[in-house]
Amino acid sequence: MLYLVVDTFTHLIVGFHLGLENASFLAAGLALENAYTDKVKYCARVGIEIASEQWPSQGLPEGILADRGELEGYGADNLVRALNIGVSNTAPFRADAKSIVERSFRIINDLVIHWQPGAVFKPWERGERDPRLEAKLTLHELRLLVIHAILHHNRSLLTGYRLQEDMIADEVPPRPIDLWAWGVANRTGHLRMMDSNIVRLHSLPGDKATVTPRGIRFGGVFYSCELAVQERWFERARASGTWTIDVAFDPRAVDVIYLRTPGTRSVEPCHLVVAEQRFLGKTWAEVEDFCRSQKEVREDSRTDDLQAAANLEAQVQVIVEHASKESAVANQGLTKAAKLRDVRENRAAEHALSAQPSGAEPPNGGNGQTVPVASTPQHSGSDDDTAYIPPPQPIDMLREKRDSLWRNQ
Repeated sequence: MLYLVVDTFTHLIVGFHLGLENASFLAAGLALENAYTDKVKYCARVGIEIASEQWPSQGLPEGILADRGELEGYGADNLVRALNIGVSNTAPFRADAKSIVERSFRIINDLVIHWQPGAVFKPWERGERDPRLEAKLTLHELRLLVIHAILHHNRSLLTGYRLQEDMIADEVPPRPIDLWAWGVANRTGHLRMMDSNIVRLHSLPGDKATVTPRGIRFGGVFYSCELAVQERWFERARASGTWTIDVAFDPRAVDVIYLRTPGTRSVEPCHLVVAEQRFLGKTWAEVEDFCRSQKEVREDSRTDDLQAAANLEAQVQVIVEHASKESAVANQGLTKAAKLRDVRENRAAEHALSAQPSGAEPPNGGNGQTVPVASTPQHSGSDDDTAYIPPPQPIDMLREKRDSLWRNQ
């Protein structure tokens, strides 16, 4: 998706955005952010060296004319309130009301886009060769072509431009960069400078985040900031419950979100907490894919978890039922005092049994009774069913003597 920001007085293309996003306020906001950016530094970041005279535009406009799409709703209202930019929208099906920017799209298409492999001139129909099979350029390479096309347009002669009387007297050539320079020197401009972080904050989409004891939760990821630490938000959330706040976010980067404080233009970045550093450098699309995959894993393992819980419950139930029966037989006819007699001696005997090496205790219970277990599917590694019988141990004599004392009682 290609967005252009065009100055109506000079026809200079002052900003653009080319990305894979669908039509949205985010893409329009990124184009507006590019219009505010120093073009020399921007072009240097993508590998193009230019002089400031080749692309002189930098600053916030007084107003924006859009086409009833992305610049409607909460995002546009935020631009008006925070950046003091007037936003107007054309009537439906009136592309002619913004003919300058529409013509700029045609210029970019004619200069570079329609001549490239994989270009689409009309909607693809069944039976035709898929244009995607012919595509060769990456997004970065196509962005470089668009920048060169914009630079070419900005220094090209405009046919049909109506020069005013003072322009004719000054012999201003009808080229966008010359008209821009003349307008800055001779007309009152309204370009304004502002903190780039504030511009970026209010050109990004907004949403709600939740303050929790673990951090500021947004999109399943937790953040923290200096304001939250100073005002002890997380302690308050633990004591009094959670609450929501307004934030702005960049779908291309999870690293930082920004608090939107009502009535102020301050910028409060929120960074990932230590436990969420695994998401550094990721996009929100990647985070959503990760959360979706984790949910699928939980769904797939639910059956196994339920089966394991059922097996555990069966084991517990069999052992408890056996112990209950043995306890009922052993305590039959005994008084309460008789049941509690010799507690110390019995405990000492159990300690003595527990102190023996794990391999020394025979497979039966400590009282000479076999403890049943619930049957579970097992895979034998050998066809030999003969079990190993350990040799008699000295502790067996102590158990026999204890068992005989219990039987006599």
